[in-house]
Amino acid sequence: MGKLAGKVAIVTGAAGGIGRGIVAELLGEGAKVVATDLRQDALDAAVAEWGADASRVATVAADIARRDDVRRVVQAAIERFGRLDGLVNNASASRNKPLLECTDDDLALALNTSIWATFYFMQEAYPHLKLQGGSIVNFGSGAAISGQPKNGTYAAGKEGVRGMTRTAVHEWGPDRIRINVVLPYATSPAMIQWSKDFPDLYARSLERVALGYAGDPRQDIAPVVAWLLSEESRYVTGQTIAVDGGQVVRP
Repeated sequence: MGKLAGKVAIVTGAAGGIGRGIVAELLGEGAKVVATDLRQDALDAAVAEWGADASRVATVAADIARRDDVRRVVQAAIERFGRLDGLVNNASASRNKPLLECTDDDLALALNTSIWATFYFMQEAYPHLKLQGGSIVNFGSGAAISGQPKNGTYAAGKEGVRGMTRTAVHEWGPDRIRINVVLPYATSPAMIQWSKDFPDLYARSLERVALGYAGDPRQDIAPVVAWLLSEESRYVTGQTIAVDGGQVVRP
C-alpha cells in the first residue's frame, strides 16, 4: 500500500522539476495529492506522466502569491479528499542577478513566491493539519546558506522560510504538526537554466558535490520528502536536511 496510504498532501510547483517528481513519488507511496502550479496546461501534461486517475490526484491552477488562491487550493483538498495530512512548499521563482542590479520587482518576485507563499499555505493548512497531526516540508536552498553569487533575492526568500519554520516548529509542536526544511541539489528547470546562464558558477557548484552529480528529482529528492510526510519520521521536526550529494556547505 505504501508508507503514505490514506494520506492527502498538497504539493506546490507540481508541474515541473522537483515538484513533478515529488507528486509521482507520493502517488507511488499511496497518497492522494492536490497538485498546484501557475498553469493548468502544465499540470495537465504532468497528470499524463503520473498516470493517476481523478480519484488519486486533483490539479488546481493557482498563483501561490495570492492568499485567495492559496485558500482555494487548500479547500480543494478538503472538498475532494476530505482531509489534509501533508503540505510541500516546493514552488519558488527568482531572477539571478548581482545584488546591485536587483530591482524592487526582483525582490518582490522572490519573496512573494517563497516566504509569502509558504506563509499563506502554512496558515491556511494549519487547522486541517492539526486534526491529523500533519507534516509540512518547506524548501530552502544551499545556495542561500553559502551566499551563492547572483542569488541575493532568492537567498532572502529561502532563508526567510527557514526562519519562519523554526518558529512554527515550536508554536505548532503541541498540535503534533511536524515541519522540516529540505535543501535540494537537483536537475530542476531552474538549475538547468542557471547552468546555461552561468556555466562557470554551475561548474564550481558541481565540484563541491561529493557524489559528483546533480540529483534526480524523483529518485534522489522525492523519497526524502515522502519519508518526512510519513509516520516513519514521526519524531523528526525542526530539521534542515540537505539532500545535495554531500556539498561542502552545511546548515
